[in-house]
Amino acid sequence: MSFPRIELNAQGIPFIRNTRVPITSIVEMAAKSLTVEGIQAKYPELKAEDIYEALAFATVSLLEHTNSED
Repeated sequence: MSFPRIELNAQGIPFIRNTRVPITSIVEMAAKSLTVEGIQAKYPELKAEDIYEALAFATVSLLEHTNSED
């Protein structure tokens, strides 16, 4: 699966391209039941598509990690 809106910084941490917003921040906010609009209130530079892709990336990463342990 391709994630064109996501890149890794020099430390290997995934974040939204052209921002400094780490994927982990988006996942944490979503886990606290923040809506897309709530996340955008904190990070107005993000588009809804950025948020959805961040969540998809986190899901795929978790599934890959889980499957690699089998």
